[in-house]
Amino acid sequence: MPDDADAMEASLIAIADRGVDLRTPLFERFFAALPDQRALFINEEAASRRMTEETLAMLFALARGETWVDGHMASFVDNHRNYGDIAFADYAAFLNMVLETLAEAAGSAWTFEMDAAWTRQANVLKDSIARWSAYDWRAAAHA
Repeated sequence: MPDDADAMEASLIAIADRGVDLRTPLFERFFAALPDQRALFINEEAASRRMTEETLAMLFALARGETWVDGHMASFVDNHRNYGDIAFADYAAFLNMVLETLAEAAGSAWTFEMDAAWTRQANVLKDSIARWSAYDWRAAAHA
């Protein structure tokens, strides 16, 4: 949705203008809500930076109608199995935290249109995560 991409880009510009590093408040939220996850981060700074950037890139790509995101998410969900059984609810909670952090970081520049755009794309990404979380990887490996 081009309108979503425009609204999302405007929010990122507003956040950049305020000089906010999204990673820091996002991961403060994340570890406060899911403290057991911290132990899974061998290099917390690198992983948190990568997770933040990749999540924003996927959401923005969805808004631009790019088709690579679903396959990329399949790989992410599969690779994350190496860290244990990560519940869909934890993925969804992280995406909700991304939206909360974006809104907070944008401050008074945050609009209904921005919120709606990010929420729509987060819901698309949640659908992809849910599908790949439920996928029977073992059966596929033996097919």
